[in-house]
Amino acid sequence: MSDNEIQGVKTAALLHDIGKLAVPEHILFEAGAADAGRVPEDRIHPQVGAEIISGVPFRIRCRR
Repeated sequence: MSDNEIQGVKTAALLHDIGKLAVPEHILFEAGAADAGRVPEDRIHPQVGAEIISGVPFRIRCRR
């Protein structure tokens, strides 16, 4: 991998769960199996994460 791609992976690793800021703490740390009724709360974090970082001007460009 190029230095640019390595930096991209490092940045992604740091930010990959940032959307969990929108998930209530009691859900994040609840023991046991997921409750079917709360799946939407669990699954909203990727969209929230995308919104949080949407305004960040990244200089890193990786191939898709």
